[in-house]
Amino acid sequence: ELYAQALETLDTAGALAVGIDLILSDPTDQDAQLNQLFNRSNIILASSPTDPSIVNPDWKSPTGISALNISQDGIVRSFQTGYIAASNDDNEQIVIPSFAYQLAITAGRKVALNTQPQMLRYMESDPTRFPIIPFRDLINGSVRYGDLQGKIVLIGVTAAGLTQQQQQIGLRDVSGQVVSGVQLQAQAVASLL
Repeated sequence: ELYAQALETLDTAGALAVGIDLILSDPTDQDAQLNQLFNRSNIILASSPTDPSIVNPDWKSPTGISALNISQDGIVRSFQTGYIAASNDDNEQIVIPSFAYQLAITAGRKVALNTQPQMLRYMESDPTRFPIIPFRDLINGSVRYGDLQGKIVLIGVTAAGLTQQQQQIGLRDVSGQVVSGVQLQAQAVASLL
């Protein structure tokens, strides 16, 4: 019900694409409701880098692997538009699109699907560049629709929602600051756009 309310707000506001950067995999009694929500081409669902097929097969929304390239020093400097998942019977590698790639093409950009690392565009902390809107505000509809119209919106856990332990092992941007995965995904999408 909460996702339905949030997505209704985003639809009403005219959001171009919505990326849900949370791994939603366990079948539950509420899957019928989720099947209706996650059956649209402008909603991109994150899939696990270790098991891209974990997303419920009844959800028809496009999926993308929510992964970033972490260097040996723990800094995220690059990402890919595709990741090799497996080989088929003909020994051809299967490339699965990344989360950022799926959002960029949903926004109408032509982006090459390949496994070459691309530099992640660095953006200084600027709340106007990538504003963070509390999920409860989306649910309640208490947002400025003009801020969302024609925009790509990512839903995920921000640094404020991370536990102390997650912050200690968290992702770091090139400035060395702990940054949430969803914020880095937003940077990856911006890099493609």
